[in-house]
Amino acid sequence: TAINLGNQGNTNIAVFTATNTTNAPIIGNFVVTPSYTNATGTCTGATTTFSITVNPTPTVNTIQSQSVCVGSSTTAVGFASAFNVAGTTYLWTNSNTNIGLAASGTGDISSFIGTNTTTGPITGLITVTPQITLGGHTCTGTPQTFNITVNPIPTVQDPANIVLCHNESTSGVNFSGTVSNTTYNWANNTTSINLGAANSGNITAFVATNPTNTPVTATITVTPVFGSGNGICTGTSETFTITVNPIPTVDPVSSQSVCVGNLSQAINFTSTFNVAGTVYEWTNTNTSIGIQASNTGNISAFNTVNSTNSVQTGNFSVTPKYTNLLEECVGNPVTFSISVIPTPTVVDPPNLVVCNNASVAAVNFTGAITGTTYSWTNTTPSINLAASSTGNIASFNATNISSTPVVAVVQVTPSFTHGTTTCTGNNESFTITVNPTPTVDAISSDAYCVGSTTSSILFSSSFGVAGTTYAWTNSMPSIGLNASGNGNISSFTTTNATNQSISGNIVVTPSANGCSGNSSNFNLTVNPIPTVNAVANQVKCNGTLSNAISFSGAVPGTIYNWTNNNTSINLGASGSGNIPTFTLTNTSNAPITATITVTPTYNFAGEICTGATTSFTITVNPTPTVNQVANQAICVGSSSSIIAFSSTFGVNGTTYDWVNDNTATGIAANGSGAFPSFNATNSTTGVITSTILVTPSMTNANESCSGTPMSFTYAVNPIPVMANPLDQIWCHGDQTNVVTFSSNVTGTIYDWSATNTGIGIAASGQGNIGIFGSINTTSSVQTSTVNVTPSFTNGNTTCFGAPQNMVFTVNPTPIVQDPADQVICAGQNTTAISFVGTATHYNWTNSNTSIGLTANSSGD
Repeated sequence: TAINLGNQGNTNIAVFTATNTTNAPIIGNFVVTPSYTNATGTCTGATTTFSITVNPTPTVNTIQSQSVCVGSSTTAVGFASAFNVAGTTYLWTNSNTNIGLAASGTGDISSFIGTNTTTGPITGLITVTPQITLGGHTCTGTPQTFNITVNPIPTVQDPANIVLCHNESTSGVNFSGTVSNTTYNWANNTTSINLGAANSGNITAFVATNPTNTPVTATITVTPVFGSGNGICTGTSETFTITVNPIPTVDPVSSQSVCVGNLSQAINFTSTFNVAGTVYEWTNTNTSIGIQASNTGNISAFNTVNSTNSVQTGNFSVTPKYTNLLEECVGNPVTFSISVIPTPTVVDPPNLVVCNNASVAAVNFTGAITGTTYSWTNTTPSINLAASSTGNIASFNATNISSTPVVAVVQVTPSFTHGTTTCTGNNESFTITVNPTPTVDAISSDAYCVGSTTSSILFSSSFGVAGTTYAWTNSMPSIGLNASGNGNISSFTTTNATNQSISGNIVVTPSANGCSGNSSNFNLTVNPIPTVNAVANQVKCNGTLSNAISFSGAVPGTIYNWTNNNTSINLGASGSGNIPTFTLTNTSNAPITATITVTPTYNFAGEICTGATTSFTITVNPTPTVNQVANQAICVGSSSSIIAFSSTFGVNGTTYDWVNDNTATGIAANGSGAFPSFNATNSTTGVITSTILVTPSMTNANESCSGTPMSFTYAVNPIPVMANPLDQIWCHGDQTNVVTFSSNVTGTIYDWSATNTGIGIAASGQGNIGIFGSINTTSSVQTSTVNVTPSFTNGNTTCFGAPQNMVFTVNPTPIVQDPADQVICAGQNTTAISFVGTATHYNWTNSNTSIGLTANSSGD
């Protein structure tokens, strides 16, 4: 749809292919707009109109294909068009006349008898073409195609009958016939064999089922079918049978255990499932129990034998069998056993003698028969052995709470159990004697200071075992007592050459009649004298943490009690133990000092010793301050004033140090004393700020203390640089665009004035220039120059940037002559259109793009 420029400068519409998607003629109305363009801009003149008419194209509806059996009538086919173009006719052709239809024709196709001399389907492809004639022009639509298929009659071969057992898998049944691709539909009158009532295709292998106790027969009827839809053809059916025999069962048989020499129980095989004609066959794995290896039918009672020292077992397996139509079906076998048990014995254990609370070794009973169980009884449970139990006697601690020996008699009986039968052998007996345990009365522990004299220690026993003696040991002879001895302990003088408590653990052990009693122990402790090491003095600032003070001395475990004569430093008047770090305080404007006195004490086992005291001091310096300075603002390139720092708190010797976080403002990075004058700098497009942090400080006893810092800011403002606004060119009556001014500095204000208000602009204003209607009633170009001045204000300081100019231009208006209308058929080419007028450009629009041309275009 591109338009080319003609020899005389007129705008043309090139040849294009017309379109029409409706069922009636359609019209495209064109509007042509002339425009005038020169170096200053483009202006648009009055419009003119013309039209192009396009005729429609005929169609035919989609036709459904059909299938019929040979010798059957087809369905009549009527052609129509949902598009509904009046006067449409339909031409058709047939690709295969063997189906019983002519090779071609016009209009609808009547019903006919389908023919087919083959064993497979045959098909005719029908092609239908729509046509229409309007105004002497014939238009042909898109052809439609469909099929007519004639199918043959199928057959099926008769399958053989099948006989199976319950839960046996078939090999599958594959159907065949004379017609390829025949579908075989089959029906089953007995679905209980695990085959569905009906299906299509071959019968795949399946597991046949018959949960009853008699044979079950199913009759299968197979019908061949060929084709689909209206062309389904059915052949003659065939039948065959599937017989499923039941599986016989045998009821479970209980196993039995028999003592050697006794009769076994008779066994009669039965089946609650009751398949008539079931036969029972059995086998035995061990003929040494007194019965043969195999037979058929029931098992009579027999005399059991066992010449060994272990259980002899015959394992029996019984299998049920059933036969019908030469098909033998075997049921699941049932197993059971018959065991013959020998007679158990026990070896007589030896007698035992032990002390009270001594461990008695385990008594393990043995006999000739492996697996024998031993039960026993005890005449005296007070020795810490149960009155009776089974199995071996585990190791235990013998007891005798009296002061004389205790004797227990133990009797053991052997037995052997297999299944539910137990056999018992002859008894055996043995004794366990437990002697009493001597004791010693408890002695209390005691503590002494080094150099003290102890009391005598006398041992005794309230239990009263005759002949008891006492032996003792001392773990620490350095306390002044021997390492061991017999009998009582005499008075002695304590010793301790160390800086910590030392204890002697005294262990006393009683003994009588070869048995030792439980030992008793107690401690004798000797404590040292504590000391405290000197502590260094501290000088700190108000508000800071003190050094943690850990007291120490020669004696570990010493307790350190302290007092403070000046609690205003934020430390209590007294305490015990180390002094942790704490926040020091001094609310005055001069140093303060506290004296701390420490006393060491040592306490172990109830004995307290006190050592010599020591003292040290903590001095707290005051905190200096600085008065607040107001924030400052300055223009880039200006010089600042000097700022002198001061303090109303009045700490003697206060000095002032300051730092600057941004040297880009022209301020030095740091300094001391008064803040100096500087030349402000700013290389950015925004305000930059320096934050000045001033810290007061004072020094006493080589400890320098700083006060809370004070901060203030210095802001340096930029000079705005305005972007040059673009000139604008408009036609008379146009609405202008908004003019948005910008600069490198955010927050810039723009003041402007115009040289020619005749084009529709105001004489002056502030900020952006809004939309206004352009005016030019002359035949020449009109202009107005706008002068814009940028400025930026921050911190009560305004900076002006360099002014910028822009020009508004307003052009005059062109015209175009009216082209002739056209009428054309869909699919044909139009006549090219050349526009004539005073314009330099022609823009046109099309009201109906369905004729094959875009909605609008332009050209020179």
